[in-house]
Amino acid sequence: MKKTVWMSLLAVGVFVTISVLAEVPVQQVGSDKKSRFLETGVFVGGYSQSELALLDIRHSMSKPAKIERIVLDIGDIKTGKPVDRPGFFHVAIQKNPKRIVVDLENVEEAKITSQAFTQLLKKSPYFSKVNYFFDTRSKNLTIEISVKAPVEVEVFELVNEKMPGRIVVDAKSP
Repeated sequence: MKKTVWMSLLAVGVFVTISVLAEVPVQQVGSDKKSRFLETGVFVGGYSQSELALLDIRHSMSKPAKIERIVLDIGDIKTGKPVDRPGFFHVAIQKNPKRIVVDLENVEEAKITSQAFTQLLKKSPYFSKVNYFFDTRSKNLTIEISVKAPVEVEVFELVNEKMPGRIVVDAKSP
């Protein structure tokens, strides 16, 4: 009897998990902008790297297109030199709470603080506050960007051998 109950619960759990995962769109990030904006979902990209740092962050707003852009520059932690592509990353757009969560693999330090990042977003129509979470065991950095209102997001890489690996996050109103 107990075995049947456990097997039934397991089957229901697997079904619910598959149903939930099927609803979350996942996009593989490329090195070109394709105007594939998501209101909720996940972007994955990057390349296997070791010991990286978040070197810089840039923020801009295109008023005609009403698209806000955040660019994360990733480089070698020891030399500070650019890497042609960022390490593996995962960007999730969440509705509740409204936020964008950026997971950066092998990023062990940030040259710009979360407070300075928040200050960059002071006049942002879409973003409000930024928090960093360093996982010293796995050596990953998670960046949590709070969102003021629902947004659609697109993520892509900018690749150039002479520039840092760059992750671009574009946001606009739905």
